[in-house]
Amino acid sequence: MSTSSFIKLKKGRGKVPKSHDPYGDTYPYVREHLDELAKKLKVERPTSFEYEDPAFYAEMFGADVGPEIAGRLKKQKEWHDASSGLKTFAALLKHCRDMGDKAAPKNVEAHILIYELEAFHSILQDAAKKKDSFRIEALV
Repeated sequence: MSTSSFIKLKKGRGKVPKSHDPYGDTYPYVREHLDELAKKLKVERPTSFEYEDPAFYAEMFGADVGPEIAGRLKKQKEWHDASSGLKTFAALLKHCRDMGDKAAPKNVEAHILIYELEAFHSILQDAAKKKDSFRIEALV
């Protein structure tokens, strides 16, 4: 499981309201739950936007990267259209706001989940306007 994540833009930096943190400290713990919600909402899964840096694994493990990690690295897409991510995170944010506590997984308060979705949504909204590409940087 990843321990931290953030949205990285190809051309620039994402704008986040001053009240929000650009790092996804909750995302790593709710990513599978968000994937389930995305499936129900018929939007792309947030994990499909994740990117694991091959250079990190090469530095950590050299040529001894296991087959599971090697397979993930080979299949991943480096960049995604920000408008695709915006569609996903807008749908997730709306659903979580509408459903409140019912939308959050166990052991996570709804307002914390919504806070993080707002930050990701804000970054992607700005990036989509600029026709930028993005990825969710994560260690999984």
